[in-house]
Amino acid sequence: MLAVKAVVLNILSLGASYGFLVLFWQQGHGSSLVYGVPATGAIRDFIPIIVFAFLFGLSMDYEVFLLSRMREEYDRSHSTDKAVVTALARTGRLVTSPD
Repeated sequence: MLAVKAVVLNILSLGASYGFLVLFWQQGHGSSLVYGVPATGAIRDFIPIIVFAFLFGLSMDYEVFLLSRMREEYDRSHSTDKAVVTALARTGRLVTSPD
């Protein structure tokens, strides 16, 4: 079940990122706000591949890190609920904070 969840969330994240790329760069909604760059009408062919590799790498790294924290906490407490809550609390701060 965890693998299915990871794949579904990766697809959703990738779809949202590609949608933003098209909306921002190809159609030009808000692109003039970034250094006055006008809409390009196209996206370079290597950009979707780089975006995919970057997002897939980050999300899989986070998934593995999260699952290992869950396993550590479950081994300590033998409580699934506590393991999930503790792992999310510890890894969420680590992944989202800039420090």
